[in-house]
Amino acid sequence: MTSVLFFITCAAVKMNCYPEFAKYIDVFEQGTHHRVHTDISFGEVSHKDWNGECKNGKIIINPKRWELFDDTLREVLILHELGHCELNLNHTNHGIMRHEIISGNEYLQNKEKFLNEFFNSRGAM
Repeated sequence: MTSVLFFITCAAVKMNCYPEFAKYIDVFEQGTHHRVHTDISFGEVSHKDWNGECKNGKIIINPKRWELFDDTLREVLILHELGHCELNLNHTNHGIMRHEIISGNEYLQNKEKFLNEFFNSRGAM
């Protein structure tokens, strides 16, 4: 049922939606109070080692990397790329916007802190 409702919401804002991304988009929207307008899809990224990228206002997720990630790393990846595309955030030396993806354990141990930093970053609404 959530996927159906999510597709209706996505159709209303004219963005591409994949059910795989819905729960991570919800985390972003709840934390920022900002509706996502960026298309997110699987596809070829500019560098084979990249997990994803925000390019030309769209997020492209490397499907090979996605398959290797657990739920925690998928959340970090989608939040990271939404940080670039939706909030115009650059890489930092720590947290969700770190250039190299943080480990699942590090994220889970510091999740509240990392989400607080991320949602209160420049540009977050």
